[in-house]
Amino acid sequence: MARLGCLLSGLAVFPPALCVAAFTVAALRRIHEALGQVEPLTLSLLGQELVRIDLLEALRLQAVADRVAELAQVPFITFRSLTLLLVLAGAVLATLSAILMAVAYNLVGRAGWGLAVELRDVQRTGRNR
Repeated sequence: MARLGCLLSGLAVFPPALCVAAFTVAALRRIHEALGQVEPLTLSLLGQELVRIDLLEALRLQAVADRVAELAQVPFITFRSLTLLLVLAGAVLATLSAILMAVAYNLVGRAGWGLAVELRDVQRTGRNR
């Protein structure tokens, strides 16, 4: 039962996961382009270089820039990995939330606030009633 719930949840979260992964890959490419345009600042006086400031190093963003560059260089693998991760996370979360709601309803029903259905036994005869 839980496997079927996970499968159906995965199918339900697949389109949103595709959209989020596509948006993330596009954002990574833009961030990579923006970080690639950051150049070190050089202050010079009378032809002599006084100070050279690398903004990425000064802001401790070089490791982030390197990681973004790695992800932006292989967009298909990044897209596929993000989609798979998001589908798995969404399926597990949807299944867990359904299980928790079922448990909560059973606890509420046990306390007397649930839906009560009474069935009566009907003898089957040759004709329908």
